[in-house]
Amino acid sequence: MNDLPIVPNYYAIIPSEVRYDSKLKANEKLLFAEITSLTNKKGYCYASNEYFASLYSTSKETVSRWISGLEKRGYLKRVIIKDNLGQIIERRLFINTLVGGIDENINRGIDQNVKENNKDIKYIYSIFEKWNSKEFLIKHKKLNKDMERYCLKALQSYSEEEIIQAIDRLDSAIADEDYYYNHRWSFYNFFKQSNGLSSWLDEGQQYNNYLEFKSSGVKGKEFKNKNQGDTDIKFRREL
Repeated sequence: MNDLPIVPNYYAIIPSEVRYDSKLKANEKLLFAEITSLTNKKGYCYASNEYFASLYSTSKETVSRWISGLEKRGYLKRVIIKDNLGQIIERRLFINTLVGGIDENINRGIDQNVKENNKDIKYIYSIFEKWNSKEFLIKHKKLNKDMERYCLKALQSYSEEEIIQAIDRLDSAIADEDYYYNHRWSFYNFFKQSNGLSSWLDEGQQYNNYLEFKSSGVKGKEFKNKNQGDTDIKFRREL
């Protein structure tokens, strides 16, 4: 089974044959578009019915009917991958590239976007692994779509290296028993909240407060009292 987080491309395609097919339900057309946005460089989508059901607030059975409808009309091909014991390990959905509107030029554009999308997925997964390796940050069993979305948004402004460096700085500050900062962030809030990631980048307030503390020789409560602007942060300990 594919363990990489699912991150859609920034656009989807609905060819005219699909768009104007009166025998398709509106949601089947929408699902087709979603599948085109999730098709990877190998030419298939591995997202599960559970993923689509969560995305569209419906049941897995309904998603299965939508996929069957697209298959019957010749727009999709479903391939089941099994292991040596006959157990299903992955379901692959292939777009029928003979459908009008998905021509060579468009496929070339999709391929380029898929390359960029796969790069984003790699970065998100790397950042998530770094986060979970830290002792003083809240660990997560898996990424959800909201976590992926906010991390991807951060990657549009900052490099993977900058984000990982910010995570390292945050963890070091919390680990420092002489420092007063002890707020334990979740991955989601760190990327969503305005005082999360940005506070630990080069120009971030929390990071520069910590640098000032390290060079001051002052400890815990004394330093806290000198920086009353950080009233939302608890003392690590009273010294």
